[in-house]
Amino acid sequence: MIDLFAVQMVGITIRYPDSFEQHRWESAAMNDDDHFVRSPAVQPITLWDRLGGGDTWNAGFYYGLLTENFSEARA
Repeated sequence: MIDLFAVQMVGITIRYPDSFEQHRWESAAMNDDDHFVRSPAVQPITLWDRLGGGDTWNAGFYYGLLTENFSEARA
């Protein structure tokens, strides 16, 4: 994606649907210097409403970009 769209960073969500209501969510990001970050696995959650889930993830992702030091790769 980085090469195809000439962007500096790509972030994705990873959803594991255990059932219709039970889900586990993770996220991962990589920049054009090959620094890769993946969130820790989370406990299953019960979804009542998915509305706004993407906006919430984006807000947390951008907050992390603005407040954390990503100069070194993290596992």
